[in-house]
Parts: sequence; structure tokens; C-alpha cells
Amino acid sequence: MDIDLTPRLVAKMNKKRPRTRGRYSASDVYSILAGYMSPEDWMYGSPKDAKSCIAMSKGSSIHAFIQEILGGRDYKEQKVEKYIPELGITLVGMADWLEPDEGWEFKSSVDTMQKAKPGHKMQAKLYCTMFERPRFRVFQPLEWTPADSTDHKFWLKELGVEMRDDEWFKATMLKLSKFHLKLEDLWNIPKSNQQLKGELF
Repeated sequence: MDIDLTPRLVAKMNKKRPRTRGRYSASDVYSILAGYMSPEDWMYGSPKDAKSCIAMSKGSSIHAFIQEILGGRDYKEQKVEKYIPELGITLVGMADWLEPDEGWEFKSSVDTMQKAKPGHKMQAKLYCTMFERPRFRVFQPLEWTPADSTDHKFWLKELGVEMRDDEWFKATMLKLSKFHLKLEDLWNIPKSNQQLKGELF
């Protein structure tokens, strides 16, 4: 008997999460500043297709697997919320792995990457300031069987490293604040036109 899990997976991955006024994920900053995510996209979201949902689910599973290998079954992603009072912005980040003197981010993909993508680099650089680390490395988890061996390997390929730059962080937050002000207009739309204060569901 075959069982199609696609409808359940798509429903789960497309479940709307609350949006909180003035609160942004570090992983979204590049898409926002590069113009790939409009205020309306951020506010209301857009449905993900089955292929995207499967890729996201696999990526989460791989991340959890690596964290268990490195830190044991009880290891959890490290979360930080950095509030910038002068801009009214809270930036939220979830680090995949933290060493005393650096952080690591894992980026999974069907294709083998040769270097970190711009969005990966920006997220890692933001994390340097947010998690107070001098550098953050970006890795891609890969499976590989060497040509001269039958031993299958599971390893982390380094795609790049970003160094801490607090002045760059401030400038980037200032750019994000322009997006934040545009969103304020959406938050202030009359309730009859889908305005929800506080959290949007």
C-alpha cells in the first residue's frame, strides 16, 4: 500500500506563523534588502509548493542530525533577540552551532555549492554581531564516497567565513528600518482592510 504524505506535509509547512510588529528574522534580511520580499510578502506570506516544502523539511532534519552528532541528543539551536531601540526593530536569529570563538551555519542543497550565496553571507555576518562572535562559518553538509575507497563519508564543506563588523551591522539595520517604516503603513490599514495589531495570523 502506498501512502501519499504530500497533502499533510504541504499543509504543515504552509501553516501560517504569527508576524509580530517590528520583529524580523535575520534569515529574511537579504531577501528584504535585495527586493525579493515586499512588505506585503512579509506581512501575508505566499504558499509554498510541494517541492519547496520537501526541501525545507529535509534541511531541518539534516540540521538536527548534525547538531546531535556534534553536541548530543539534547543540543538545541541557540536563539538570540537583538533589540535596536532607536529604530524600534528586534532582529531574531537561530544559530546552528556555536563554538567559544566562532559560529557555524549549515546550508543544505540538492546541488553541491562552491561558495556561500549572498543571503548566506549576510545572515552569517549579522550573526557575528548578534551572537558576539568574531566570525561565522558557512558549511554545506555533503555525502561523498572517495574514488579510491568504499567508505562513504558525511562531512561539512566550508563555503565561506564572515567576520564581525559592528559598523556594517548598524548600517544594515538602518536600511532595514526603511522597510520597517513601509510595514508600519500596512499595520495601520483600517481593520476593515485586514489590519491586525500586535500579531498577524
